[in-house]
Amino acid sequence: SNISDKIILDHLFLQNLDDHLTNFYRTDHHWNIHGISKGYSKIYKMLSKNYPDIPEAFKPSALLTFPNIRFLGTLARRTLYPVEGDKFTGFEAIPPKCEISDQGVKGDYDYRDEYHDGLIPDDPYSRHYGQYFGSQSGLLEYNCETNTNRNILIIGNSYMRPLVPMIATHYEHTYFLDLRQDKTFTLSNFLVNHPVEDILIGGNAEVFFGDDNLWLIKP
Repeated sequence: SNISDKIILDHLFLQNLDDHLTNFYRTDHHWNIHGISKGYSKIYKMLSKNYPDIPEAFKPSALLTFPNIRFLGTLARRTLYPVEGDKFTGFEAIPPKCEISDQGVKGDYDYRDEYHDGLIPDDPYSRHYGQYFGSQSGLLEYNCETNTNRNILIIGNSYMRPLVPMIATHYEHTYFLDLRQDKTFTLSNFLVNHPVEDILIGGNAEVFFGDDNLWLIKP
């Protein structure tokens, strides 16, 4: 093979329908906290192959299910078919101190703390996945107080977004980019001012097998 042994390839394989129902919402196309956790564990093992002194894996202190949320996700919003909503579960953790910015503007860019404080939108079709796990409008950056000077660029879609703060616990500087939000991105130009040791590309099948050029990374 002509592929460098520094390039690590892997996937999260679903065995059957029950496996899908365990790891994904019924009313939304995204993975739930169980799928997110399995995805993170697999990515952590991938990163550790080229990063032997990677800090220990991120471990939530607790999972937190919100009893007042019956999540009606994208599939329910599109059809408006009367269906029972999904349980919505998040996590509690004590991450390292990080400065977060979106296109250079500092902020939190998720509403996890608000949800934990009981400040939860009551619209039955609220976009809980994006509100809780976070969103951004361009280049998202985490600058964290960790015991490493290693940096990473993550390229992916909303499936990767919940993993960004988890992965950021292993790096000094973490960059996340959804290519749909930056049509001018080229890897060579980015690396001039944003040196990284690791590049992670992830998401659902659309990112890897889409039939257009949306997810092609321009050198």
